[in-house]
Amino acid sequence: MIVGLLTVKEEHDILGWTLERMAPHVEAFYVLDGSREWERTLDVCRQHPQMHGFTRDDDLPASYEAGRDGIRQHLLEQATADYGADHWFLLMHADEVWTVPPRSVADNHPDADGIVVPVACYFPREPWDDSRGPEQLTWHLAPGWPELRMFRGDVAYDPHQHFDVTPRGVSRLGYDYARVNHYPFRSPQQNRARAAATWDPDNYRAVPDVWDDRQIERFRAGRRCWEVLACD
Repeated sequence: MIVGLLTVKEEHDILGWTLERMAPHVEAFYVLDGSREWERTLDVCRQHPQMHGFTRDDDLPASYEAGRDGIRQHLLEQATADYGADHWFLLMHADEVWTVPPRSVADNHPDADGIVVPVACYFPREPWDDSRGPEQLTWHLAPGWPELRMFRGDVAYDPHQHFDVTPRGVSRLGYDYARVNHYPFRSPQQNRARAAATWDPDNYRAVPDVWDDRQIERFRAGRRCWEVLACD
């Protein structure tokens, strides 16, 4: 059995396309949505009978910090309450599609309790054709960065962990070449709108040599420019 843990935030332009390709690979999935128009997310997810739970970021218990990787613990607790822990959990993203069925990947690693795969980031070229959607995204950074996307067993997330999608307790990692296609950057219009609305550089304060106060202020100045462009 494979149970999906899906996180969504302002990704209505691609969510339906993604779920058409990923929902058939799981027996159930649970959703955590940080979108402002969360009803749109719910409407898309309801089209798939595998959806067994839906939570908004705003409804998380006070012990969780929205936007952190550790909020997946809430989904994990829902899933294990329904199905237990003796099966695979799949980290689903609203902007990711696997190139190989996750079950086939899991079968290649019978002794592992976590599986790391390459995640290739795609980006658009202009001119952009709105009628074609993600299929025209062919440029990518290959082979991709290695990141955990499946795990199983009695494990748990620290609700405050960030920049780390691996739950505590995973000890036997399997590494596979099955690529996951990641589409965080889609149409130029979507890039501007998402940058203006959702990306918070404060998330990066704890990462050494990435963001300090001066860099964050420079980003905010740039984002104000993006906000003007997004409204054009």
